[in-house]
Amino acid sequence: MAEERPQEGQAEEQDKPEVDKSKVQAWLQEKWTGLKTCPVSGDNNWIIADDLLQPMIHASGGLRVGGRGYPLVMLICRTCGYTMFLNAVLMGLLDSSSGDD
Repeated sequence: MAEERPQEGQAEEQDKPEVDKSKVQAWLQEKWTGLKTCPVSGDNNWIIADDLLQPMIHASGGLRVGGRGYPLVMLICRTCGYTMFLNAVLMGLLDSSSGDD
């Protein structure tokens, strides 16, 4: 029998890395020493997104699919939606050796 595939645009749950929010909070407590206010709204009300994000990398003539990437944690201002991205590998959430170099 054929294996069912997720619909286009939907990731299988086991393939979707979940953000360890307690690790993100601990990292932020240690590293974010300056003002914690949103540059747009001025509020200090941040949401840690549930999912990691990886932007597409531009290559000559188009987008590169596969290979090295830059997984990011999203911090979203609850008031205005301003979004800040932090490198998940440098935060210690992912192993830098897991992937193509």
